[in-house]
Amino acid sequence: EENEDASEEFKRGIFYSGLALTNQHTSVLFILPIALLVLVKTKLSIAVFRTAIVTVAIPLSLYLYLPLSAYFSNAKWTWGDSTSIDGILTHVLRAEYGTFSLASGHAGRGFEVMMSFNARQFIDDFTIFGFVFGIFGIFLALRKPAWRLIVIFAFYTWFFNWRCNLDPEQGLFKGVIQRFYLQSGIIFCIFIAIAADFALKLIEKKLQRRVLPVFILSVPVLVAGYRYEAMNYSRFTHVSDFADHLANSFPKNSIILMKGDLPSNSLRFFDVGIVQKAISRPFLGLLT
Repeated sequence: EENEDASEEFKRGIFYSGLALTNQHTSVLFILPIALLVLVKTKLSIAVFRTAIVTVAIPLSLYLYLPLSAYFSNAKWTWGDSTSIDGILTHVLRAEYGTFSLASGHAGRGFEVMMSFNARQFIDDFTIFGFVFGIFGIFLALRKPAWRLIVIFAFYTWFFNWRCNLDPEQGLFKGVIQRFYLQSGIIFCIFIAIAADFALKLIEKKLQRRVLPVFILSVPVLVAGYRYEAMNYSRFTHVSDFADHLANSFPKNSIILMKGDLPSNSLRFFDVGIVQKAISRPFLGLLT
């Protein structure tokens, strides 16, 4: 029965790994160390290998949508021209951006600078107290089964900061890099939780039990209050201002051909906002 449970868990892990790879390329930085850890504990055989191939092929078959959509012209240029093997490989390997790089033709600031920026970003995201808790949680995890998370976290952090070839001091590139730190930040949250569990048990031993709920409730309230202004984007109009500036730079009744994501997405958001306002006005009139 235990072997059956392990076999089912093995299949689910492979299936979810394949599904993750169809959604985000950088998932491979999690999957590789996990796969190596599993291989260390799994006795390889023809049957196991065949099961792994079939299981991972099911979610990866979603990539068949690329040539089909290109052939029927449903989304021919959204992911590049996927009517050929070369076009599909260009998309899968992110060749236009530089495989295993964030952008093509850019030079980064070096591994040490990126690691320092990574640490500063985590301090900004989790506060200095959360960052210290996370580091403490890493040491605590060494004595638990969670030590495997340290391997995954370390591999992702090392590889990404080694291959990151964008300058974090430039505002636009900084935002791109920050997106990828969200993934390793998920694991860092687990380390914070491990340290918090240790601290709460210690407090429970030293103080009366009724003090514990007060402490637990006060921490998120204090963190939310500390981070409120930094995370309050309700008055930000950067996207609409940029789109408005772009739209006003064209002659009246122009047809705008867009390619890429950064400049054109703001125009798309701007356009959708105008349409939504136009649609909502009659309904707002009826309501008032």
